[in-house]
Order: sequence, then structure tokens, then C-alpha cells
Amino acid sequence: MARPKVVVKDGNLTCTHTGKRSLTAPGVKLTVGTSPVIPLATVPGAAPYQSCTFAHPCISTIVTSLGSGKLTVGGKPVLLDSDTVNSVNDVPTTFPATVIPGQSKLTAS
Repeated sequence: MARPKVVVKDGNLTCTHTGKRSLTAPGVKLTVGTSPVIPLATVPGAAPYQSCTFAHPCISTIVTSLGSGKLTVGGKPVLLDSDTVNSVNDVPTTFPATVIPGQSKLTAS
């Protein structure tokens, strides 16, 4: 089994309705290439999925996994492409989101 990839700012989240949410990493100095690594703690919360085609567009994100067990930024786990992430709309209904890591060099556990 392949090790999960660390998610960076060049990555994104994609809802099941083709919407995309960009990721931010304010103040993070750890980078892969020139793209900062995404701390798991910055992912949950309100942020719209641009171009979501669902009748009730996805407007926020929840994460139900723990991120990296070993690689941290500022003492906080980083987001991995294997983490369980869901998009949420205003009904509220949750849908699995796809985590696009934005890089293919750095893996973690």
C-alpha cells in the first residue's frame, strides 16, 4: 500500500458535485517545492466549494480523521491525501470530498 501524500497549498478539495475548494497555509514555513504544507487544523470550517453544481452548494468542510501521526507543522498534524474529509451544504448534508495533494514527492504516516 502506498504511503499517503502530504497536502500542500497547490492542492485542493473537490466535492462530489465537481466543486473545488482551495487550501491556505498562513504562516507555514515548511514547503514542498515552493508550496506550503497544509496543517489539518486549517481545513475544517466555512469555505465555499467554487463551481459546486448541487442545488444546495457545498459551503463548508469537516474532517473526521487525525492527519499525520508523525509529520507536524507548529506542533499540529498536517493534512494527508488519505484523510477523511467531507463537504457540507446548508441542508445540512455531508458528502465525501476528494483530497488532491498538489504534490507527489513527500509522503508521511
